[in-house]
Amino acid sequence: MKILAISGQVIPTPPKDYGGLEWVVYNFCAGLAKAGEEVTMVCLKGSKAPPGVELLEINQTGSFIAAEEYAFRFYKHLLPNYDVVLDHSWTKWSYTVGDYLPVIGTLHTEKPYSLKPPKKYPCMVGVSRQHSLRASKIYGIPFRTAFNPVDMEQYKYSNHKGEGLLSVNRVAPEKGINVFVDWVSRTGMAGTVIGDDRQIINNPTYPAQVKKSCENTKINYKGLVSNEEKMKLLHDCRAVVLLPQPPYFEVFGLAAVEGMACGKPIICTPNGGLQDIVVNGETGFFVDTYEKFETAVKMLDTISPEACRKRAEKFSIENTTPVYHNMIKRVSEGCRW
Repeated sequence: MKILAISGQVIPTPPKDYGGLEWVVYNFCAGLAKAGEEVTMVCLKGSKAPPGVELLEINQTGSFIAAEEYAFRFYKHLLPNYDVVLDHSWTKWSYTVGDYLPVIGTLHTEKPYSLKPPKKYPCMVGVSRQHSLRASKIYGIPFRTAFNPVDMEQYKYSNHKGEGLLSVNRVAPEKGINVFVDWVSRTGMAGTVIGDDRQIINNPTYPAQVKKSCENTKINYKGLVSNEEKMKLLHDCRAVVLLPQPPYFEVFGLAAVEGMACGKPIICTPNGGLQDIVVNGETGFFVDTYEKFETAVKMLDTISPEACRKRAEKFSIENTTPVYHNMIKRVSEGCRW
C-alpha cells in the first residue's frame, strides 16, 4: 500500500526541540514502514525520514497557514498516486481535492476549522477519546481515535524519585504555568518551568511575567531547553505537573506520557486527553484546587515508578501503530466515516 503522510510545514520533522505534531507524524511513519508499507512523508526542508520512509521536502518560510498552502501547490499533483493520504497538517488542503481521494485527517487542536471538511465522508481522527468525543459534537460528524505514538526508547526509565516538581509545557496562559508557580511556591517545594516561550501570540508578555513571578521562590524558570536537558530534568524531578486551564481543552497531553515513561507520577487537571492518559491514584493525581494539589504532593510516595512506565507503554509506537494501521487498511478497502 502506498501511503502519503503530510506533516506540518513550519518546523522540521521530527522537531529539533519543541513540537508535537511533527513527532506524531515521524513516529507513525516509522511504525507503518516497519509494518511493510510504502510510506512517503511530506515535510519542511531539513527534515529527516525514519528508516524505510521516502522524504519529500519542501523549502518555504512564513506562517503555518501560508506555508501549508504553499506546500500544497507542490504535492497536489502527486496525491492520486497514493492509496491513502494521512493529513496531519493544520489546514488540511488535501480535503479540497475531491471525494475520490481517500484522506484520513487527524486533528491536533480542539477546533482548527469553522466548518467540517468539504467531503461527504472526511474520515476524521482525534488523538484521544476525549478529543474525538468533543470534536464529534463540534462538527456533527463521527470521529475515530488514534492515540499519539511515543518512541519509548527515547525515555530512560528509572525508579529514582528525584527532587522538585517540573512543568513541561508551552509557556502560555492556557497551560496554567502561573498556577504552577503559585501552587508550588505555596508548598515551599522546589520547581522548574521548561517549555517553548517563543511567540506566545495571545499574550506575548506572559513568559516574562511568569519568569518574574519565580523570583524569590524555589522555582527555576528555564523556558525553552534542548531535548537533552529536558530528558535530564525529567529524570531528576519528583513529579511532572500539568495544569491546563479551562476553557482551553488539552487534546492529548504528551508531557504526561513523557513523564510516566521516565517513571514519574503526574499531577494534572482532569482536562481533555489527560483523562485518557493518567490513571488517578495509580500513575498520578487529578487536581483542580490548591488543596487537592497539596494533598497530591504529600501522596507522591504512593505512586509506583513501575506502574507509571507500564502505563506510558500503552502509547508506544508498537502499541498505537496497529490501531492506526488497521484504520488505514480499511479506508484503502473502501471504508468511510
